[in-house]
Amino acid sequence: MATAAPPFAGAEAFLKQNCTGCHNAAVTKGNLNLVSLAYNPADSDNFATWIKIHDRVSTGEMPPTGLPRPKAAPFVQGLAAALAKHESAVTTERGRAGLRRLNAYEYENAIRDRAKVVLRDVVGETTLDELLQQREEVAAKVRAAVEQFVAQWGLHVELIALQDIQ
Repeated sequence: MATAAPPFAGAEAFLKQNCTGCHNAAVTKGNLNLVSLAYNPADSDNFATWIKIHDRVSTGEMPPTGLPRPKAAPFVQGLAAALAKHESAVTTERGRAGLRRLNAYEYENAIRDRAKVVLRDVVGETTLDELLQQREEVAAKVRAAVEQFVAQWGLHVELIALQDIQ
């Protein structure tokens, strides 16, 4: 049986010499088969598994007590570099913030902030006289811009009104 692609050159030899005796298809201690485990960091579960492998080897937890202690530094450094390279690529592609849902407070603030930006843009194109005399038209422009923004979330803007300006 062919082994899966390793995360870096030299990883396969370290795993074969120190790990696959206990973590293979026949003996899967910890439900981990290192013979068939491919390095696929785009899969979050696979990435998490390789992080656990890194952490267990770097702390000396693996190989377990009683087994010969290998020189793990090159393996740990190589795996850390491979994991960091993937994280760096993801950060470059997606930015630092991960994808997540906004809570109600953040959501409300995002809508409010977007409405303020739109209001600033629309009012910036309008003279004070126009703003005072055509509040409804200006509000309609703001509403259309905010509506376009929130439509991607399946929302509909009921009302945007500009208050009396004194």
